[in-house]
Amino acid sequence: MNKRLLTGLLAIWGLVGCASQPLPEHDPIIVYSDQEPTQLVGAIDDMARQLFATRKFVTLETPIAVTSFVELKSLQKTSELGNQMAESFVHHLQANGYRVIEYKAPGYIKVTEQGDYALSRDYQDLTGSFEIDYILTGTYSSVPQGMMVNVRMFAAESKIVVATAQGFIPNQALAKEPIKNTDHQALRMEHGSLVRSEPALTVPTTEQRSDDDEEGDWL
Repeated sequence: MNKRLLTGLLAIWGLVGCASQPLPEHDPIIVYSDQEPTQLVGAIDDMARQLFATRKFVTLETPIAVTSFVELKSLQKTSELGNQMAESFVHHLQANGYRVIEYKAPGYIKVTEQGDYALSRDYQDLTGSFEIDYILTGTYSSVPQGMMVNVRMFAAESKIVVATAQGFIPNQALAKEPIKNTDHQALRMEHGSLVRSEPALTVPTTEQRSDDDEEGDWL
């Protein structure tokens, strides 16, 4: 009787021991992208690191609003690039645990034939007030080699700047195709975007026409 009881206890103990053993841990699944980050993304990532390194007084619990980056000259004009840089900093802030306020959300979904919208830039669609302690914004200005960008975060009430960053975006990162050395005169900056100018057509003078007529017809 005692042997049967001892055998049963040993069997139960063995089952409990197996159940209490931790399951083997598998290596985390990491998906690598074979697409190298562009110079624009790299510049924004670097500015985000600067911003976090220089921040003061800001905690993960303080609400932050991010606004469009604007032209340095007027401070009242932006562009698709300015809005995109703001969206990128929304991502960096949220990914690092900060509370980002989406003040462009009207609180409802607008359903249309073209699509369904949860955000709006029409102030008439936006109601209510928001608890915002800090505001992140930036300015940009064009230089011959590209674009200078300055980022700042400041307190909404005291206007004290609590974090800053600075970066440079080369022309190659702003153009849809590589810029050749001979193309610099055909490029210009408009509202923060790189625009390729069409070469101007000039009407040849009478002397030029006579010279061209000797070589061939001028159209």
